[in-house]
Amino acid sequence: MIWPLALLFGCGPTPEAKPAPLKAPSVLIITLDTTRADRLGVYGGPAPTPAYDRLAAQGVVFERAYSSTPLTIPSHATILTGLGPLSHGVRENGDAVLPDSVTTLAERLSDQGYWTAAFTSAFPTRARWGLTQGFGIVHDDVTGVSTRDDYGDCRRAEDVVNDTITTLDGAAGKPAMVWVHLFDAHFPYEAPSPWSQEHADPYNAELAYAAAQVERLITRWDALYPDSVVIITADHGESLGDGGEPTHGLLLNDGTMRVPLIVRGPGISAGTRSQEVVGLQDITPTVLGMLGVPHEGLDGVDLREGGSEEVYAETLTARSMLGIAALRSLTATEGRITRGVDDRFTPFDDGRVTVEPDTDLALAPWSARLDAWLAAHPEPERSTLSLDEETEAALAALGYIGGEPTDTTAPIDPRDVVTLIPKVWQVRGMLRAGAVPQALAVVEELERALPGTWAALRPRMEVLRALGRPEEAISVGVDLYRAMPSSITALDLAELYESMGDLTGVLDWVEEALVLEPHSPRARSLQVRALLHLGDVEGGAELARRWWAEDPHNVELALSLAEVALAEGRMEEADALSDHALEQLPGSMWARALRADVDWALGRSDDAIVLMQDLLADHRGDLRVRLRLGAMLLDVQRNAEAARVLRPAAWMVPDDDEVLGLVASAEEALALERSRRSR
Repeated sequence: MIWPLALLFGCGPTPEAKPAPLKAPSVLIITLDTTRADRLGVYGGPAPTPAYDRLAAQGVVFERAYSSTPLTIPSHATILTGLGPLSHGVRENGDAVLPDSVTTLAERLSDQGYWTAAFTSAFPTRARWGLTQGFGIVHDDVTGVSTRDDYGDCRRAEDVVNDTITTLDGAAGKPAMVWVHLFDAHFPYEAPSPWSQEHADPYNAELAYAAAQVERLITRWDALYPDSVVIITADHGESLGDGGEPTHGLLLNDGTMRVPLIVRGPGISAGTRSQEVVGLQDITPTVLGMLGVPHEGLDGVDLREGGSEEVYAETLTARSMLGIAALRSLTATEGRITRGVDDRFTPFDDGRVTVEPDTDLALAPWSARLDAWLAAHPEPERSTLSLDEETEAALAALGYIGGEPTDTTAPIDPRDVVTLIPKVWQVRGMLRAGAVPQALAVVEELERALPGTWAALRPRMEVLRALGRPEEAISVGVDLYRAMPSSITALDLAELYESMGDLTGVLDWVEEALVLEPHSPRARSLQVRALLHLGDVEGGAELARRWWAEDPHNVELALSLAEVALAEGRMEEADALSDHALEQLPGSMWARALRADVDWALGRSDDAIVLMQDLLADHRGDLRVRLRLGAMLLDVQRNAEAARVLRPAAWMVPDDDEVLGLVASAEEALALERSRRSR
């Protein structure tokens, strides 16, 4: 049933009656990252939310609002465009940028004379993803201000709200459209004092902290724009164990898919609560409708007309990160049909869609309903986004990226193995900590449970590389590539060949990667590096300059230019570029090694050796790092250290005469030094 307009929005003329005048209502949209509705006080949950409660008393609370995906970037694309993921094309975190051809709410309101500003708080909502199209002011500089050890690109709600209030106080006297994004409820849950002391549950503490900051914002906003539209919602929720998932991204349960949605604005009856099924795609058409701005061609439906009534959602994460089945769902009044390897229906009961499926229900009508929806909304062609090393690392740290979408998946349903999936990330953490035997044990467990999948084979590659067994890692990688062709796997193989000093192998696999992702900066930079190390300075320089002209802001390509400058003897340029690259990519093996090479060329041998020693400590299985450090130590006659570093290379590549010769040189130099001392 569609709620009567008089009940939700009061009587009187509809806002569509005339175009938005200059003094049209201002609009504030607040998106709360990773916020599940049932934990908020305004929805009967334990986290106190006085600001939300007051807003609810002034407007409409939608009890059954659902996200289109449990991921930040595509979900925000839906909020800010009124389109679902199959329409705007952003379907995962990091797979694509919102294209310029898609018109955002901010662009539409800018055309109406609105002053627009966006204030974001985390890497997935930075301008690079296209979400801020149409915003005249964008505050998204989140680098280096994190309070979290592993989440380098985010900032606290207090900082975002302070930033917003300061900017609003200097805004011009036009109607304003402002988007504020708060990341705090995202894992790890580390609310500041006193909220961390006041709440035993750390997730609830984060929700209460964010709500307190929203209260400050709305208080100032209302003083500036007393008759305005205010919307509070979330991009997705958090599973917190629902269905066995600890956080979000893999499953489509209510914990991640049911989100808060509170709408206040001129002409809306106060204190209303709606039980209609609505979606985040309904926000943009509602705002446009309230302001009298045309909004044809959107997937969403004006909430005053009942909203979407059924909500499609998807998560491709299991497919792209693990090589198992993706999930798709359709939520309606009665419950949710979810398709993975098979179809399962979970009914709506006691205020939520249950986690456990109804096995007695006849599935055929619901399966047909989902089939019909998918037939009417065909999948778009995949629009890829080539990620640089920095971006891949940032998204991986957030648990958002691992592979690439592929139709070649194992017939394993993520709902059945969800408790195993965190172990994939545990392997990477163990390897970073140097706990290789423990990582190997976890990989063996994954191989038993998920045989032949990305989730098992990729960690096996990483462990073999850490063990200094690159040839075995290559064998696993080739099997993985044959089963699931991916530019990421191809580039992993290229880097393995590079670690063995086989530059022809590097170029072969880079070519494979470039067929799949022609604009990949990682592939391009590897190609330049291999050519330079093969002695083709002219060819490498030509490519580096061509790639840089196409993508002048990419740090990896700047590294390529630095290596070209070093090869051509332009040391001042090499020094500046390598310094900049290392500052931007402090964890990059290539950036650290190149900085060491530049220091060495400039006569700063001690600095170069320290850098290479640190690099070898992090990458003990990398032959090229070991050989470079050994050669440096040998050159400055630190013979005992050189021999100690180089000895493992003899058993890593026992048939390589050049490597064996270098090891022998170190041993001879050490023996001669000891002989001199004994005289």
